[in-house]
Amino acid sequence: NNSGTQNYTAPIPKLTLTAISPTPNCNDVSSVDVTIENQGCAAVAAGVEIAITGDASGTGTTIGALAAGGGSEVVTISLGNIACGQDYDITATADPNSLTCECDATNHTQTASFNSPCCSIDLEKATNGQDADTATGPYIPVGDNVTWDYVITNSGSTIVDTIVLNDDQLGNITVSCPGTSLASGASMTCSVTTPVLVGMGNQYSNVADVAGRPVDGGGTRIGNDLTDTDPSH
Repeated sequence: NNSGTQNYTAPIPKLTLTAISPTPNCNDVSSVDVTIENQGCAAVAAGVEIAITGDASGTGTTIGALAAGGGSEVVTISLGNIACGQDYDITATADPNSLTCECDATNHTQTASFNSPCCSIDLEKATNGQDADTATGPYIPVGDNVTWDYVITNSGSTIVDTIVLNDDQLGNITVSCPGTSLASGASMTCSVTTPVLVGMGNQYSNVADVAGRPVDGGGTRIGNDLTDTDPSH
């Protein structure tokens, strides 16, 4: 007898998505981090695709091999510029790329829901109480005081911090503000008073600009700096 048989189980990978974490951005590209793990007993080569579907979409691939018995990788997938102020439901699905894999809907998908924030900042400047965006503005004799009020409003749904206020004639005047952070919907008034000088000329004009950083409740940046400008005369 020179023949025999033997039964065995071939090692196979088992791809599992273990976590999904969206990072919405209020004025730039949003993304989502998806953790993929190989819980099987055979290694998986790089290039496993993960697809995002639902209210937003995108794709990403693993860049390294996933070792057997728990090898994992976090894949960051771009969702593009999504609309702000909306609710999103997304699903991440691992595609085994035709590998022999123990995968089913319960272990190779993850779902997440999130709301995309809106962020904006508004600046309104007044000269002696007048919103003098165009000439000529109020008449103020030489020697009298002129007061410029700068009202900064957080008109978005995020916190705005690191606020900086500049005036093209007066320079950085952030020190005139009561703070450098605004909650959603909040406003603050910064004021500068100075005497009118002969050197200011017959028709005076200046332009103010404000900048701030949108952040979440933990202080993490969630968008590019916000800016606005307003002239006065």
